[in-house]
Amino acid sequence: MNLVKIALISMVLVFSSGFISTEAMAKEPAPATEARVAQKVNLNSADAKSIAKAMKGIGLKKAETIVAYRTANGPFKRVEDLLKIKGIGAATLTKNADVITL
Repeated sequence: MNLVKIALISMVLVFSSGFISTEAMAKEPAPATEARVAQKVNLNSADAKSIAKAMKGIGLKKAETIVAYRTANGPFKRVEDLLKIKGIGAATLTKNADVITL
């Protein structure tokens, strides 16, 4: 009786491992997670897409607002001048302190 149980368990394990291996091979590998690399962005020369890509919490619309502000008011003199733009607060500046240049 014990031999029958061992044989059944062995068959289940062999079948399971073969099935899992085949299943795992059929799937495409998961894409590598890209760590966000801190890329500097110059607020006085970058276009909206570059600003949105580099800054955390800034989408394309807000980046376009930054560029429009710069166009209307001239180049930024201080990073803190971003606080004059509606929707950008101290938390956004803090999150992006390592990527903003003038």
